[in-house]
Amino acid sequence: MKRQRFFIGILVALLSMTLTAGLSQAQAPPPEGEVQPEGEVGIAAVGSYIPIQGRLTDASGNPLNGTFNNVSLRIYETGSGGSILCQVTPPSLQVSNGLFSTSIPCSSSVVNGQQLYLGVQVGTDTEMSPRQPIYPVPYAFSLKPGANIIDNSSGTLLVVQNNGSGRGVYGYSLSGEGVRGWSEAGSGVHGHSTTGVSLMASGTGVIKSTADTDWNVSPLNIVPGDASGDGDLKIVHSTQFGWVALYSAGADDCTALLPVDVVAYLFGTRVKFSEFHFCYSMADTHLDDKITQVDVEYVRTNGTNQRLCSFTTDVSSTTWTCQTCTAASPVDIYGPLFARFSLHFEGDGSANEIRLGHMFVRLVE
Repeated sequence: MKRQRFFIGILVALLSMTLTAGLSQAQAPPPEGEVQPEGEVGIAAVGSYIPIQGRLTDASGNPLNGTFNNVSLRIYETGSGGSILCQVTPPSLQVSNGLFSTSIPCSSSVVNGQQLYLGVQVGTDTEMSPRQPIYPVPYAFSLKPGANIIDNSSGTLLVVQNNGSGRGVYGYSLSGEGVRGWSEAGSGVHGHSTTGVSLMASGTGVIKSTADTDWNVSPLNIVPGDASGDGDLKIVHSTQFGWVALYSAGADDCTALLPVDVVAYLFGTRVKFSEFHFCYSMADTHLDDKITQVDVEYVRTNGTNQRLCSFTTDVSSTTWTCQTCTAASPVDIYGPLFARFSLHFEGDGSANEIRLGHMFVRLVE
């Protein structure tokens, strides 16, 4: 029992010594003239051990010498009770002038930022109490959970390299963000691969963006509607400019339909309709020919239509002008999308044509 009491005092000194050593290693500058490694360095991985150093004395405080085989060192996550996480009983612990040094094999799954405690038992005696808490050296705080690594450097702050076939970085969260990247000007997350996949995702709704997606729509796909008078609608495709010209051969009011092929899901996340942008111009300078309404709808599975937005202002212009049909709030798309143009012609023939050009659908997630 005498040896046990002395060993507790030794462990307090041990932790103090280790902390002092950690401070000197973390803060001391490199020797003059020594070049610090930069870039990729081919070195072996650090072993999974917790170093232990201490001083052993007798009851009078005199340092001991010799070989000991009955000193057990254990790691716990609680100050008392609990299960042993890591342990070692050195078969031949060398003590010289009271000083000894050994290590406890312990995996990174245990040394993961949680508070750990060191328990010591000598021979068949009861484990010493209290257990000694294990604290990190100051710079090791930058790698514990919740820590930040902050600098104004133009170089890389953190490099994780795996030269094997496993993961370089793995992020997991039960309900939040497993990995988050943020940049004020550059790339929040950048992936690069020489021969493989630079960015891979799996699951449902795996990639989500707050940025808008503008989906270009060609007016060359426009067709006449099936309402009364739509049979008089004539459509001429501009082979030079890519727009279409519409005019009537009799009816004053006609309807044209433009199918819009967009995805329902983008990288596993359902997209929502936000806006439809369309550009137009008229041939007649009297501006009597007009677009009276634009509706964007999708076809339900039962054959009925769901309206997404309506633009109800009469518009006419001899120069190319653009307007926007905006949904009251972004809405999910559950079927084929199309835009319906309601057109009014003051006269017949190409002199009263209405041209439709650049168009796109704005999608959000």
